[in-house]
Amino acid sequence: MKIGVLTQEKYLRNGLQTFEANLIPELLEDERFEPIFHTVNNDYPLSRTFQTLKLRRKIKKKGEEYDKIFIPAQNRLRFDPREVEAEIIPYVHDILPHTTDYSTGKTRFLRPMIDAAMNFLDAQYLPHLSHINTAITASNFSRNDLVQRTSFSGRTYTVYQGVDDMPDLSVNDKQFQEGRDIDLLYVGIDLPRKNPQLLRSALEKAEEEGYTVATVNFEETDFPGETYTNISDKKLAELYQRSRYYLHPSHIEGFGRGPVEAQRYGCIPLAQDNSINNEILGSCFLTISGPSDVLYHLKSQVHPRDRTLAYQHARKYRWDKTVREVKEVLLK
Repeated sequence: MKIGVLTQEKYLRNGLQTFEANLIPELLEDERFEPIFHTVNNDYPLSRTFQTLKLRRKIKKKGEEYDKIFIPAQNRLRFDPREVEAEIIPYVHDILPHTTDYSTGKTRFLRPMIDAAMNFLDAQYLPHLSHINTAITASNFSRNDLVQRTSFSGRTYTVYQGVDDMPDLSVNDKQFQEGRDIDLLYVGIDLPRKNPQLLRSALEKAEEEGYTVATVNFEETDFPGETYTNISDKKLAELYQRSRYYLHPSHIEGFGRGPVEAQRYGCIPLAQDNSINNEILGSCFLTISGPSDVLYHLKSQVHPRDRTLAYQHARKYRWDKTVREVKEVLLK
């Protein structure tokens, strides 16, 4: 069996490509897997359109060489899999924003139509997913979303991502439990599904109350508190290690690496009580619905046992397990 793997030679430091960077090189060590290099520039609509058409032709041609082709992110499924001789198997991180509401408001069913109309290219992968026989999903939530909100009727396999690519820090028990001078940390940007209103309000009110807040982003932002931009993994790990709580206000995620990474360093996530958080974070997070809940938790001290439990919970998300389970699906 020969399996083609769609990939690129360089990876960005975002959620989708962090997954690809940790998975694909491991797959390619097996002689049954071969790379299909292709990069799509999402920044410019004209070049994106041209590269999408180019990818379609490339995959159709490569389909003659392979039994299966693995697509590491659903948004690269911008071609009809029925046109390809090989079986196409994608990893579905999520099907946001086009079929899932950002909030519990009345725009639940209207928002997908608006998003799809505004960005036709990004909406293309949704009908293509309905013609897939096998899909790997990032969570049970993403699997249910795929099955319930599209006409997909194939087989699904949930394979979680790892977080153990982050560096181990040499600290003693006291430092792990007590050496935390940042009260509230947030890693990410303020997309609509990240719940920017709660995010900003919670950071502002926490700072007003005298708590130390910090944010980490890949570009300059105007968030309250100290902002760290484009830092190394080691520096990020140190920030997690220094933080008491991690703010995770998102309405919805397909997996959500940030709060799991925080757990790995004993930093307790503050997150909404919803299905994806309960699935991925287990019982090792505290629930919030507004800024007042965030302030309530900030006034409390974390029991040492809870930091240890969070650390132990995050340890189950390992890249070797991710690689093994993806392989098992692709080689069936």
